[in-house]
Order: sequence, then structure tokens, then C-alpha cells
Amino acid sequence: MNKRIISEQLDIQEKDILFEFEPNKYDIISDNYNTSYLNNILLKINLPAIYSTSQRQFKWVKYLGYNIIDKIQCKISFLDSTNVSEINLYTYSEWLYIWYEINLSESEKNLHYELIGHVPELYDPALNNNNIYPSSHLQKQKYKWLITDNNLNQATTIVNETDFNFNKPPSINSRTLYIPLNFSFCNTITNMLPINKIKKIDVIINLKDYNKLYTVLLQPEDFIIDDGSNMNLSDTNYNSSFVLPSDIHFVNNKSTIFSSDKHLYDNSSNISLFDTIINEYRITPSKTGLSSINKFLLNSNTSINSLLSTNSDLNILDSLESQIKFTKNNFYNLCNPYILFSIYIGKRYTKNYIKINGLFNDVTSTEFNPQIIPNLNDDLKTGYINDYNLKLNLNNKMNNTSELFFYFKHNQRNNKNDCLNFTNYDFNNNKLWNNNIKTANNNVNIISNSIWDNVYTFNDVKIEMNELGRFAIKKKVKEKNTIKFINVFEYQTEYENNDNALQYNVNSYKFYNENIINNFNIELETMSNNKLSYTTEKESYDFYNKVTLYNNYKSTVPGLYYLNFSHKPIENISKILVNNLTGNLLNINDDNLYNIYLYIIDNKKILFTEVELPKE
Repeated sequence: MNKRIISEQLDIQEKDILFEFEPNKYDIISDNYNTSYLNNILLKINLPAIYSTSQRQFKWVKYLGYNIIDKIQCKISFLDSTNVSEINLYTYSEWLYIWYEINLSESEKNLHYELIGHVPELYDPALNNNNIYPSSHLQKQKYKWLITDNNLNQATTIVNETDFNFNKPPSINSRTLYIPLNFSFCNTITNMLPINKIKKIDVIINLKDYNKLYTVLLQPEDFIIDDGSNMNLSDTNYNSSFVLPSDIHFVNNKSTIFSSDKHLYDNSSNISLFDTIINEYRITPSKTGLSSINKFLLNSNTSINSLLSTNSDLNILDSLESQIKFTKNNFYNLCNPYILFSIYIGKRYTKNYIKINGLFNDVTSTEFNPQIIPNLNDDLKTGYINDYNLKLNLNNKMNNTSELFFYFKHNQRNNKNDCLNFTNYDFNNNKLWNNNIKTANNNVNIISNSIWDNVYTFNDVKIEMNELGRFAIKKKVKEKNTIKFINVFEYQTEYENNDNALQYNVNSYKFYNENIINNFNIELETMSNNKLSYTTEKESYDFYNKVTLYNNYKSTVPGLYYLNFSHKPIENISKILVNNLTGNLLNINDDNLYNIYLYIIDNKKILFTEVELPKE
């Protein structure tokens, strides 16, 4: 079986991108003895190099290849079909994530992650760099913030005589992503699409805005003067009162409230904006302003060395940072995207039908906003629900359904660039920590602004961290001619997971159940008003996800619910009734609205006129 790749550059648009694949325009073999088959469609994206300060710490989001895609529609027109002239197939960020996570083995995922850019070099550049972010400045830093241990809330600026991170290699190198789409004919070699049955394929691509693809750290300069002028804080005006702009979103569930007085703690839990110099607050970027992606990109026609040779004291105004208006179109043109069609040439296709399964209808969300029972008197939007009944009306009346996948997602996840989080966990499905245990070695005195004795290399000090929330700083000492490390500082978070408790305590950060929904039973209703009970009793998350899922797939996804009818597909489902539902709802950014997303896997059989076999 021979293979061929057809590669075409995409015409970038601000909205949908349309590419028409017409087989008769290409020299594709289909004769009496051979048939060409479409086996895969991929998007090729060339990510630009990123230049970021350690104060910003630009990071691409995890599963970047999936997140680039908002929605792709594949419209297939057939030749000589007797029952269907055209079908539509759909895929999305979330569906790509779900499908590949549950279908690929761990070794396959490792290779797949390299293709889509789900690698630490992109989403955590410090990980393979001794936990130090690789800074690279496009502009020389003129000043630095200085904060003292005597008064942590006050800050001032000092002139930065030498910027050692200017003219350095990129913080994140450029990289080419290959994003395989997951339409049914792309998934296995047995489902390949015979091209001699195809008139045309329209691929309609909608890509996400670039500010949904990365996160950065909050800086003092992100704050604006509290006078309605929207002027950003700088080294010349920081004695004014400042507020955080309303369009800044923290990626974590809990948003930080900063004091309008830049130097002082007030009587509430608000903190000084200059705490951003000491502690990290990760946010989603804006399309314009200081966190826009053009602030991190170098013009492809410019090199830092060439600019240095002309004027070593000049900021790099020839960088893309100088573009005030930077659009989605600008960014994806930089990425030089291509669409790839993988073609196989094999034996003649002799069947008079094609079987296709997948998402034949556009997936839309249904609002899920039941009455809750509050856990806390001061937060009436955080609590739990008991015996709630939910009805989902299906738009596609004529169907032959073999599988249903669905998940609940908090309304704020997309604002936090966390669209693949279907749980109550924090950003990137991380467990929430409770920071109430701090210990320090009594035999070691830490003096402000001092340099530890005999600290000449990184080997003299070790930082220990683990996924359970333990953090320790260890200092090398010599006792009785024996070298050992002692704890200078130790920090241990407290984590509890009790599946029986249906509450989330936002004050203590104790997290008791990661599931949005705990248990329920399901009933299906067809167009003829027949009701089919999938479960008679309320079943837990394990039943709908882990136990059932492992029967057909290699893995699972947190927060995913799955129903399987492949042994006997159900025709014409009109309603799905989710009854006696119990669960846990969180208040995130003063919002406890959730949405439910339903993915209906239907089957279609495309019929053709009888195939005349070649005479011997």
C-alpha cells in the first residue's frame, strides 16, 4: 500500500477558514484495480519563538494542539449515492482531547504529545532548566522593583544598569505542531474513505483567539490608576492608587483581591499589589496591552544582533511588540498553517456502501443551574444539590446512536484558559492546597539580605517538591566529617479527599470531592415516546466512567461520563433524562453556573449503486 501526502497552505481569516478538497484536482489513482483512500487529515502549525521575562513567565497551555482548534466541520459530498448526498462531521478541542486520551496507550500518547505540543518545553519551560525560567528580553529593562523584608508591602524602583537577559536565546523555541483530526475515517486503517466515492470535502476550520493559548504572571505594571484614565502603573507614577482591570482573569478557582492602596494592607483580606513582586499570580492574557502575544514575539525580518549593531542602547522597536493592534489574523499568519491529507493507494473498493460514525450534529451546551444547598453562610453560591432532575432535548431526531459521552464544566473554565477541565479541581486539574503548615529548623538563622556561608553552587542548596504539596529548602552542612542536607524551611499542604462528603470549603481550601456530579440514573426517550432505562438505581461516577469505559477504551478522562449501546444501537433518541442527580457546585468569580456538553456518536450507512467489477 503506497502513501501520499497532499499539503496545502490555509488562507487565514478572522473567522472561519474554508478549504475545499476536490479529488479531481489532484493526480489521485483510482482505476479498475486500485483505489485511493483518505486516511487522515492534519493541521500543521508553526509556532513562533517566545521571548519572555522571568516576571512574566509566558507558558503555552497544556494540550496546545487541541486548544488551538475551536471547531472543525468536515462536509463530505458523495458521488452517485442512493440515499445521502452529503454529511457533516464535527470535532472540537474537548472532543480531540477526550478521543485521544481514551483511545491511545501510554506509549502512543508520548509520541502523540510530541506532535500536538503537549510537552514541558512549551507548558513549563523551567522544568528542564533547573526550575529556573529561561528569561529572554526583547526590550532592555530600564528599571527593577526593589522590595524590602522590613516592609514587604512597600516597593520602589532602581535603575537597571545592565540587563543580562537582553540578547539571549528565546525562552521557548519555535516548534512545528501536527494536529491529527479524529473523524472516523482518520481513526483506523479499516475506516479509510474511498476517494472514488467522494465528490468534494469542505473543511471549515475555526481557530481560537491567540489569547486563549497561553498564560502569564501578573505584574505591577498590569494595574491601572484608579481615576478612570486606564493608565498603567510605571516607575514614574507608582505613588498613585491603583486597581486591577476588570478584564484580567486569574487561572485559579480563587481570585486574589488587591488593595486599592498600593502600599498598605487594609482591614480586609485584600493585599498590596506589590505582592506580585514576591508571589506568583498566573492570569490569562488580554488581546491588547502589556500581556498581548505581540509583546513576546520578534519580527521574523529582524534579528536582535542586527539591532544591537545599529544602536545598542535602543529598545527593540522593530519587534512585533511595536504593533499596537495585533489580531488573530496576524498571529496565525505568523504560524504559516497548512492542512495535510494523507492518501493511501490500495486494492479496488468493491462494496456498494460506506459506514461512517461520529458527531453528525454541532455540539451545543445546555445550561445547568439548579438550586443549591449552601455550605457556607457567607457564600450562598457554593454548595451541593440533591435529587435534581435534568432533561436534555436532542436536536438530531433521526439517529442511530451507539455511544454517548457527556461532561459538566464550570462556566468560568473557558475564561481561565482551562477548557479541558471537567472537574471541580483547580487550573489544569490540580488539587487544591491548604497552606496552614509551616515549619523551620530552629538551629538555622535566616538573616535578611544575607548570603549563606559556603554557597557557591546550586549543589549547596536543594529545593525539594512533590505532588502532595511538600516543599522544602535544604542546606548542605558538614557534621563530624559527614556531609548532609538539613531542612532550613519546610512547607506541607494539607489535602483531604473524602468521597462521602458533599462539600467544598473555600475558606480552608479543603477539597472533599472533585466530581461535579456524584451519582444519578439515566432514562432515554425515543421519538415514539418509548422510554429505556439505562440504569434503574442511582449509579456513581465510577459506573459511568471507569467501569464502563474500560470495557471499550484504554483509559479515561476525569469528569467524563459514558454510555455504550454499541451492541444494539438505539434509533431516534429524542430526550435524555438525568434523574435523582446529586453533586457539588463551586462559586468561581461570583459564578456557580455550569454547562453540560453532550457528544452523540451516531452511525450512518452511505449507499451507492452497484459496483461493476472488472472483467478478467
